[in-house]
Amino acid sequence: MNSLFYSKSAYTLLDNLALRALSYKINYKVKGDYLKVHITGVGGNKNLGKISADVRELVNKYSVSRVLVDSSQSEGKLGIFESLDHIDNYPPEMRNGKYAILSKPEDKQQNSFFENAAVNRGYQIYFFYDEKEALKWLNVAEDEVPDMVLEKEY
Repeated sequence: MNSLFYSKSAYTLLDNLALRALSYKINYKVKGDYLKVHITGVGGNKNLGKISADVRELVNKYSVSRVLVDSSQSEGKLGIFESLDHIDNYPPEMRNGKYAILSKPEDKQQNSFFENAAVNRGYQIYFFYDEKEALKWLNVAEDEVPDMVLEKEY
């Protein structure tokens, strides 16, 4: 048969399209005890576990305790049940850090549930909708804003 769906190249093309539909990119900056992570692409439930693992890897690599994760330009939303499962799998050492998540105002309801669940489990994870407020909560001064940009793409 000459059907497109039976050819190996068609499967490769479909696999590549599926991977791109789930891809995300992380740009990050480090200065002293502060890490800023900017996420674009697909976030939310689809990649929450992978993105969290990547952020934890950076936190450990650079020994930082103040983290700003800007997910305001990523796609996807957090689900209630997925959020609980995810938070329950956080390592205990995450309780030593402060995590400010910059998000979209329209995601406030889902974020509020995630935030409450995390705080009730002893994590300092708060959602913000204004970067200045997030930096203030993290106690990051303007001169601490990093100038180094590193990139990771998935």
